[in-house]
Amino acid sequence: MKPAPYYSGKSGKLVGYVLRVYAGWDKKKTYSKVWKFGKKKYTGRQLRDELARQQFLFEEEIKERIGPEPELKEKISADYTFSEFVDYWLKTMSNLNSKKRNTINTYRGRLKRVVELIGDKKITEITTVDMIDTMVYLRTRAVSEKTGAALASKTILEYYSLLKEVFGDAAKWKLIPESPMDGIDRPRYKPEKVKALSVADAQRCVEAIQQYAPLGHKVYIMLALLLGMRKGELCGLKWKNADLDKGVIRIEETLLYNSHDGVFEETTKTDSSRRTLCIPSSLVEPLKAMLERRNKFYEDNPQLPVSEFVFVNHETNKPYHPNHYLNWFERFQKQYGLPHCTIHMLRHTKATLSLALGVDLKTVAGELGHNQVSTTTDIYADFLPDVAANWTSKLEAQLGLGK
Repeated sequence: MKPAPYYSGKSGKLVGYVLRVYAGWDKKKTYSKVWKFGKKKYTGRQLRDELARQQFLFEEEIKERIGPEPELKEKISADYTFSEFVDYWLKTMSNLNSKKRNTINTYRGRLKRVVELIGDKKITEITTVDMIDTMVYLRTRAVSEKTGAALASKTILEYYSLLKEVFGDAAKWKLIPESPMDGIDRPRYKPEKVKALSVADAQRCVEAIQQYAPLGHKVYIMLALLLGMRKGELCGLKWKNADLDKGVIRIEETLLYNSHDGVFEETTKTDSSRRTLCIPSSLVEPLKAMLERRNKFYEDNPQLPVSEFVFVNHETNKPYHPNHYLNWFERFQKQYGLPHCTIHMLRHTKATLSLALGVDLKTVAGELGHNQVSTTTDIYADFLPDVAANWTSKLEAQLGLGK
């Protein structure tokens, strides 16, 4: 269970957290205690790690105090296997709410592959050589479940970082003396070139969307292209965050899907993803038309609860599934002979065309919701030389040096 903040009765300041453990056959009995951090100062990451350690120690304390359930006695008294520790680690990360649900789901899928390799080994017996063999397997033999191709260098790096974190936590929680990942060098990673539409292909896409797409689908696609909004940000957009009078959209929530949790609402990907964007002038009237249509629908169907979401399937009175527009856009492209483009490619297209037009990196980073300008630079590095060359040519012409 996620630790609850504990505040001082005198000063009202945060002084610790309430740790809780559910126990018993029905898990209805609750044990709790307050952990106070005193005068010690923690960074966000340090506090997360220490909370996880304190929660783990409290759970072990309760297990010792009340005794394990019969069928679990041998398992608890023995050292954790890697598989058992992974289950506990994922549960702990989820309970602490320190990771996004989609992140936890991604971790679950990746760790499942590693569990198949070393899951039966006790974590105290896993060596650096075992982890080198695991990393070699991932790099040379493992394939993507989606494409059947070898894992990309970025995926290999993400496996490495995940395993560093898992074993790092096991060491911090005093379950192992040191992490077996400590002796393994960070894999080399060569960023893949971002895929985006050219100006000509983007124009073809816009023309077809404007002419043939239904109103709501047109607005969705054009917001993705003109504002670079992520799929989850679009699906999670609510009317309260679309101020049509002021002409701004506030991105504060997302609507996501994964195979473990289904469809769920979530906060934005990062704090910097919470941002306010200007509504393109070409979309103000279409959005007003959508709002009028929505109001008319609920006037005609007063028995239905009014949905807050902008993109609603009125047949079910629920927001469209996050994959709905992705699948529709793919069919639309085939129907009208358009070049292949995903919703996320529209975001990349927004960025690359903005840079080509001379928009500075800081502005582009802010519009996309990147934490740092360096993130934008790294993602679009292949496009920056062309941008620089274009502006150099313009400077030459300005100075009378062009041919």
